[in-house]
Amino acid sequence: MCFAALVVTVPVLRHIFGTVIPQWHQVLWLLPLPFIVCDEAWRWHRRRTPGSVAPRSPAEVPQ
Repeated sequence: MCFAALVVTVPVLRHIFGTVIPQWHQVLWLLPLPFIVCDEAWRWHRRRTPGSVAPRSPAEVPQ
């Protein structure tokens, strides 16, 4: 995220990578993305951790 922010804000890097500063409505679309990625990483970790409270697959849900 920091690298991407540098690429679109630092003039020298903008010239090298051919980027432009996003408009405000584009930034609004980007704001929730870090939270979504963190949530998915947390869920992945919970599925892979032994003894986790989350079932690993629908087949393992007690009936």
